[in-house]
Amino acid sequence: MPRLFRLPALIARLIRRLACWRRPAPAPPAPQPQLLMWYPRREVPDPGPLPTGYAIRTYQPGDEPGWAALLQANGELGTWDLSRVGQELAGPLLRQAQFFVVTGDELAATTGVYDRQRPDGSAWEIGWVAVHPSHRGRGLGTQVVAAALRAALVLPCRPIYLLTDDHRLPALKVYLGLEFRPDYGHPSYPDRWERLFVQLGDQYRQPPIDRQGALSAGGEIP
Repeated sequence: MPRLFRLPALIARLIRRLACWRRPAPAPPAPQPQLLMWYPRREVPDPGPLPTGYAIRTYQPGDEPGWAALLQANGELGTWDLSRVGQELAGPLLRQAQFFVVTGDELAATTGVYDRQRPDGSAWEIGWVAVHPSHRGRGLGTQVVAAALRAALVLPCRPIYLLTDDHRLPALKVYLGLEFRPDYGHPSYPDRWERLFVQLGDQYRQPPIDRQGALSAGGEIP
């Protein structure tokens, strides 16, 4: 075929290539916030007795190495060492409400109560819930979270909340079993929670609630 007749086809291919070259790459999806859950009750469901050989206590000086090792071993909470634990102790954590499930000298599970200032007001956060992998399946997460909730409920009345992630299904079972309820305030929350309830089962389904609802059992928003 003479080159004259092939020229329009060559130009068309060149235009298509230029269009592809100029087309901007799609923007990455916006990061989704952690799941937000509120505790709406003024009492805590009884988690039952601790397994034989375990006890619950609060923080004591000298716990730092075992605490860091526990959070690091959990495997889902980032990197932990003595320096990071020291930062927690120097921050909004209430030391008298930092709980551990212990067996002998070993720290098996932990969580604590934090004094937080959220955009919507002050609140108590149940933070850094962790169970050591070698002690899972014994209900220790429920025990330690229940202890932290009881401590938070005797503090000045504020809403109680926690933040968690979609993939932490065992932790979600603990929170929903203790009657934490999901917040639907972010546009992504309803669909994410619906997918989670399908995975977890209808026995874990809880209706949504917001900050105001979390205080409906008593007290006033500070």
